[in-house]
Amino acid sequence: MDGWLLVLSGHKFDFLDWLNSFPPGYDPTVVAFEEVILLSSLDLTKANDVDNAYEIGTAILPRLNGLMQVLHGTDPLSIEAVGKFDDAGNLIRSVFMSAHLSGRSRFTATATLLDPNGEEIKLVPKPTIAQEMAETADNDDLLADALHYVSESTSWFNLYKAFECITQSVGGEAKLKAMAWVSKSEIERFKRTANSIYRHRRGHFDPPSNPMSNKDAASLLRLLILKRFDQSNSNP
Repeated sequence: MDGWLLVLSGHKFDFLDWLNSFPPGYDPTVVAFEEVILLSSLDLTKANDVDNAYEIGTAILPRLNGLMQVLHGTDPLSIEAVGKFDDAGNLIRSVFMSAHLSGRSRFTATATLLDPNGEEIKLVPKPTIAQEMAETADNDDLLADALHYVSESTSWFNLYKAFECITQSVGGEAKLKAMAWVSKSEIERFKRTANSIYRHRRGHFDPPSNPMSNKDAASLLRLLILKRFDQSNSNP
């Protein structure tokens, strides 16, 4: 892995989803390393120095966190450090909010597939669904923003912002309802719950008879985002 890398930390049981979703051979890529995972991205190749790499990383990670929450319900990962391998294969880490050059470790993990004769099999890289979605979001600001809002938290304020992004991206609420990705009644229940209980003062809007739970609202937004990705990929 050449160039700047993000050294990510988080819950270990979330790492497997990231490793399966972003395998080597396509962008972005995630590999396991000691107690963390490393993320490489074409965006990071644009960095001029370690500080710029960190700045770029803080911009792209929320989008990927949102994508992973939509696909797998994983908790967000965080940037533990920015790293880079030297010519000897040592990972040099620069930790932010702390001291630079906090440590160095040697990267030795490799993976090779062999045929029955012991010859290495050359694989043609094929992007995973997550990598395809990451590329789509790179070219769609509203989708990227929706993922960002979902990644920050599943508060009603952020869920409603994500809903507004999806609504605008398809050309308005009437078109969103016409697509029937979810029922019109569920969209109305989501909006009325948000507006009557969370987004405005008490009594400004009448609440629905059966207010939507935060969990159901988050599930609705994940479904809308997935449907929007499907539509975007089927109509390039």
